[in-house]
Amino acid sequence: MLKAPGKPLIYLVACCFNEAALMPFFLDYYTHFVGVSRFILFDGGSTDGSDQIVKPYPVEFIVEKSDKLDDRQLMHFRNEAYKAWRQECDWFIVCDIDEFLYHPRLHEVLLRYKEQAITIPLVEGYEMYSKQFPEFSPGNYLPHRFPHGTPNPLYYNKHLIFDPVVDINYTLGCHGANPTGPVKYSEGYELKNLHYKLLSLDYVLKKAKASFERLSDWNVATGAGHHYEQLARTGYEQFIDQFRQADNVFDPVNAELEHDLLAKFVVEVLVRQSLPPKRIALSDETKAGNPLFASIALVQRKLGGYSLELAQASVGLNWEGVSRLASDAFGANLLHLDAALIPQLGVDIQDGLDTLLSIFTSVGSEEGTLLLLDLHGCTEDQRTKLLRSKLLHRKYVLFRHGEVIVGNSQAA
Repeated sequence: MLKAPGKPLIYLVACCFNEAALMPFFLDYYTHFVGVSRFILFDGGSTDGSDQIVKPYPVEFIVEKSDKLDDRQLMHFRNEAYKAWRQECDWFIVCDIDEFLYHPRLHEVLLRYKEQAITIPLVEGYEMYSKQFPEFSPGNYLPHRFPHGTPNPLYYNKHLIFDPVVDINYTLGCHGANPTGPVKYSEGYELKNLHYKLLSLDYVLKKAKASFERLSDWNVATGAGHHYEQLARTGYEQFIDQFRQADNVFDPVNAELEHDLLAKFVVEVLVRQSLPPKRIALSDETKAGNPLFASIALVQRKLGGYSLELAQASVGLNWEGVSRLASDAFGANLLHLDAALIPQLGVDIQDGLDTLLSIFTSVGSEEGTLLLLDLHGCTEDQRTKLLRSKLLHRKYVLFRHGEVIVGNSQAA
């Protein structure tokens, strides 16, 4: 029986320390998309203004200042805190600030589980990726903006939602549990745990370094939390390799249709403008299995007798690498660029795009070239500046956001 008629009443417990960067995304999502009625946040003494961020939300912000990160203390909070409110709600979510429980019709599923006396829904876990840390925009939820990830069943198929009639009994690290009481699992994995830890390399390195430096003596002695040290050593190529393996976690089949749509659009532009498809220049992030690479393969098939040469160029995080790509792209009909590269060069995106235009013009690749500009990872402000850039005066421009076309080609 539900605590209130019509919809499940959901409470949430989480531990946090200096999570101001991600906290707005977390609270906005769980309040308005998931429908959490009450948050119980145990804060270790944050100094980044987290206490101010939580004020507009239904949050019990409990501060227990601690200079150290101790997994035994975190396990105790997660195992015991919810019990004080277990009579008030239908479901409890116990998660980290970077974990987003997802189902497009979550309330329908939870109501059905109540009718079936299911007390622990099985949850499928994924590592989620973005090349740049996003800007917060209310109602613009991370799972909708960044749907690409890779399965991580070992660590994130967690019991992060349960009926509070059970004792959840998390183990150390809280990736596992030994629940007791009226335990009944769901038959399948309908819910997803989307782990948004890898939101840009810079964010990963800063968070991992700060967490590693806070580890308690007990954590260090036992090796609990050693993964923070490994994360703090993540290199750019290692981070990008993870990103390359990501797929649309909600509907991979639909992602393939998006690739097909992109390929059809490219063919249409090339044929309509009577551009003989000679060569395609790709950045070095584009490899087999990448959505753009799959789209190019479709273009080859759809154009029949035409031969498309893939001009591979190595692009490092410097202007020399970009110039090398421009030179390799000379005479190409399709040029792929990753807009997220530009801010990593340490320049304003509009100035960077104007400089790129100069480079490509100087090697003669501007005329008759379709520019495929990948906006994945760009902030809203950067997109606005990009739309004012001289690059829009090119003869043909195709904008992409992930695998979803959000723009169109246009004449100069």
